[in-house]
Amino acid sequence: MNANPIMAKVDELMALVDALETQLAAARTTATTLLAAAVSELATPPSQHIRADFSSLAA
Repeated sequence: MNANPIMAKVDELMALVDALETQLAAARTTATTLLAAAVSELATPPSQHIRADFSSLAA
């Protein structure tokens, strides 16, 4: 660790920035996945949903 308290604080803050960047990347990935799932769901015709529901009941 640095003997200089200012440099120690800078190192601490840089570590926090790195952690936040990692969390932000994960959040963006999750948001992209959620958006793709929502668009896919909205793009599926209702008749396919009904067919899938009845298929699961018959199983």
